[in-house]
Amino acid sequence: TPQWLRWGAQETYYATVAQEQPVPRVSLFEYLNSKHSAVLATVSEAVHSLRRTDTNNTAHPPTEVVDVCVVGAGAAGLCTALALSEKGLKVAVLESEVVGWGSSGMNGGFLLPMFALDVDEMVHGVGVAATKRMMKEAYAAQERTVATINKYGILCDLTNTGILTVSFFKGTGEEQAEINEENQMLGTNQVYLSKEQVQADYKTKVYQHGTFEPVAYTLNPLSYMRGLARACEEKGVKIFERTRATRYEALGTATDGREGYAVYTRPNGLMKTSCPTIQGAEKSQHPPAATTSTNEMPAMNSNSTSPLEETQTHTATHSPRDTQPTGECVVQAQHVVLCVGPHIKAELNGQMNRALVKNYTAIVVTKPIGQERLRSLIKTDYAVCDTRCALGYYRPLPDSRLLYGGLCSAIPFTKDDIVNALTADLVHVYPELADVEVDFAWTGPMAWARHEMPLYGKLDDGVYYVNGLGGDGLNGSAVGGDIIATAIANGDDQRIALFQDNYPVEYAYWPFGGIGTELVFRYYRVMDALTAWRDRL
Repeated sequence: TPQWLRWGAQETYYATVAQEQPVPRVSLFEYLNSKHSAVLATVSEAVHSLRRTDTNNTAHPPTEVVDVCVVGAGAAGLCTALALSEKGLKVAVLESEVVGWGSSGMNGGFLLPMFALDVDEMVHGVGVAATKRMMKEAYAAQERTVATINKYGILCDLTNTGILTVSFFKGTGEEQAEINEENQMLGTNQVYLSKEQVQADYKTKVYQHGTFEPVAYTLNPLSYMRGLARACEEKGVKIFERTRATRYEALGTATDGREGYAVYTRPNGLMKTSCPTIQGAEKSQHPPAATTSTNEMPAMNSNSTSPLEETQTHTATHSPRDTQPTGECVVQAQHVVLCVGPHIKAELNGQMNRALVKNYTAIVVTKPIGQERLRSLIKTDYAVCDTRCALGYYRPLPDSRLLYGGLCSAIPFTKDDIVNALTADLVHVYPELADVEVDFAWTGPMAWARHEMPLYGKLDDGVYYVNGLGGDGLNGSAVGGDIIATAIANGDDQRIALFQDNYPVEYAYWPFGGIGTELVFRYYRVMDALTAWRDRL
């Protein structure tokens, strides 16, 4: 029986081989609880003053503030936080679970210079010039990611494998000309491979032709997330795990000039008490704000309990006059960046929540096959994906296992769905592996926008976002993180405009978007089956 995991479990195959180990991190609640009450009182009163709109009251901003609050510690949030910190800004990251909890730490581990939308569809939609600029961003982000991994010594098994995109279908005969045209347009070096060339290295009868992209990497995504978090903290970023951002409010008004934002949080699953009492501020209705006076987190002594131990209930001393909302704490920041993926709630931002559709995918990892047997069928280390609607993708692992992913649905999968469907697909490609057993299986959602391109930009309320990365989140996060960091640090919105003007935040027909998406998936699966049937005639 394979180890069955919903997306977000930290015991996937990746965790068993990760060189970057998890680091216990405190929640915002625990961080504030460690602060001296006098400091908290000063900051709380400052936030209270900033929220006043009466012009007769003089605001007294806190002496220590966060420049940017990033919501989400997946790839998008951590790439954004690191880029901001490298530009000299003070950053706090809020994560409702732990670093790398979602799809960022559990994906196939492909670092590819592309977006979910095909290049020809991008050209058709926004033209050649805009497409070239976007693809230039994708290739630059990939180079930046590799440089970051090397600079900070992130141990994530980064390997330049290249990627082979294969087709189950015969095609039109124009594929090589189309690839040559794309190479000329983008300055890339993709190579067309005939059926004979593909099948020389992949002993299967189903592949009809392929395209090889030499500039593509594979890595352990969970190790990469942990290493990114470590790099962020080396640059002074504070990462608060088990801290759920519930809402945010602008400090000041658009007319009078915004003075930042207050991001409200609650502890997620660990603490059952309110934020610590603020002596001298009992009458305040506003919870304390997190400060950044030091780069050090509160020390955990030998008698301390790890913040990752969910069974521990934390308590704090409360004043009888304490009127703060239970469990609620605040981070004050000049800027906010939403990097929450498919898990964003309408309470945090309704516009972004309604612009995304959850699409579920799944991955299995086989038991060790044996190098000799595996290499008799798969003779290269390329990452492989195919062109079907519910595309399959796989890569051989160093210990002779095969990571095999695929499926795409707006409806969550069960364990039997995953194991049966992906095993059947694997055996369809390689009948010789019919006896191979699955050791790990997991599933979870990805965030997609209606136009299938990532969402990078700035909302009407001044809050930035990196979201809707689809199935290419590792590289897409690096694109968005640098774009947003440049806009915030340098005031340069040109790169944001490239994406936001061409691929804006659009209403995804919530709550019916998922139904429509599922119908579209099923239609294309039928079309794939009909195409395969036609090819056999």
